[in-house]
Formats: sequence, structure tokens, C-alpha cells
Amino acid sequence: GKYLEEQLLITMRLLPGLDEDERLVPVLDNLSKGYISSEFQGFQDGGEQADSEVNAGNVKQFEKYFPACARRLADGLDEHHHLRYTGRQQFTLFLKGIGMGPNESLKFWQRMFTSGPGAMTVEKFNKEYKYNFRHSYGLEGARINYKPWSCTQILSKPKPNKQESHGCPYRDLHSESLTTLLRKMGMKDDGNLQKVLELSDSREYQAACTKVFEVLNSATIQENIGKGLSVMEAPITHPNDYFNRGVLYEKRLEEKTG
Repeated sequence: GKYLEEQLLITMRLLPGLDEDERLVPVLDNLSKGYISSEFQGFQDGGEQADSEVNAGNVKQFEKYFPACARRLADGLDEHHHLRYTGRQQFTLFLKGIGMGPNESLKFWQRMFTSGPGAMTVEKFNKEYKYNFRHSYGLEGARINYKPWSCTQILSKPKPNKQESHGCPYRDLHSESLTTLLRKMGMKDDGNLQKVLELSDSREYQAACTKVFEVLNSATIQENIGKGLSVMEAPITHPNDYFNRGVLYEKRLEEKTG
């Protein structure tokens, strides 16, 4: 068992170099499923679940609810019309977690990979990538229902290199790049931004992410409290929890005022 574990770790380190060999994807996915921790369970307070109705055509409208890790993947995909293996996995499962079904997911990825200057052809996408996305939804191979990655899982993966967008921005980006990303998300140059950078430097990545959520959603959170609605006190430990909290707080207010 120990030998196999060592070999698996070696293989995982080599994975970026084997990035485009899709034949290995199902094998490695099956091996890694034994190492999954703290899977996303949705809300714990009475089981409220954000109903996002996300599809290939409207996903851009939901980016305001994306945590920094998902926003960075979305930006990388926009810029390069491509994400490498780990980024594809991380973002596909995040989108699956926010409610994008398998057909919409395939439409979304095909559109993103095949449109824009220098993008690949639809034929190349279908031949080399289609299987991978169907596999993430359990529609190919061993038909495993993969869960969106938690912060712990994201932090356990190899760090991204310059061509990659996966990982945790609070850990992986230098303060200048992180500042640029956070400004894009709506953070202002003030003490709050400074606090997020300090938390990142202290390796308190989840605290940094939770702080960003609280700052960007402060008005909605205050309105929820003002209307006697409970808000989650626990720190964010999952990208999909970040998304769901944002959607839930806004949806409640719409229902109250509606």
C-alpha cells in the first residue's frame, strides 16, 4: 500500500507534463477518488440550497458570485480559449456544483475552446476533450459522480505554473497579481484589501477568502440581518459554499421585497 501511495504521488507530480494525454485521465481520476476529503454538502442550516439555474448562455451573469479561484479560472479560459488538465477539472466540477448540467457544460466548454483568435476547431475539441468533460459528470468510464473540490482539495494539488489558472489565488499569486484580481472582483484599495493580503501572507487562505466574501457582500448581509434572516458565521471552506451564500442572500431579499 505504501509503495502504491508513493508511486501515485510521483505520478501526480508528473501529471502537468502528461497534461493532454486524455487516456490517463480516467485512470488517475479513479485513483485519486480514494483521497477525497470534506466533500461539499451544501448548506447546513435547514438545508437551504441556492437555486442558480446556470446554463452555457447565462453563466457570465453569475460571475459576481464566483470566489477568486473560480474567477481566475474563468479569466484564464477567456484569455487562452483553453485550460490545462487540473484547471479543467477544478472549473468543470465547480460549475457542476453551481447547477450546470452535463449538456450545458459540454456546450459551454466547446464554445470557450473553439471561439476567439487562435482557438481550436470543433473537430479537435470533440476528438481530444469531449470525453474528459463527460467523464467529470460520470457519463463515461467508471461512471463516478465526482464532487466539486473543497479548499482543502484545491490546496493539496500541485501549484499552477505560468500557463495554468488552477489552485488557490490567495496562496499562488504574488500580491500585485492578487490585488489586480481582487480589484476586478470589486474590492477597493483600502484597509480591507490590505487585510486580505496580510491573511494571504500568513497562509490563512480561507480566512482571506471569507474576508473578501464579507466585504463584497456587506450590503446584502446587512440587509439580511436587518430583515431578521440568519447569515452564516462559519468561515468559507469550499468555493461552492462561497457561491451559494452569495446567491442565497440575494434571493432571500428578492423574495422578501417581491
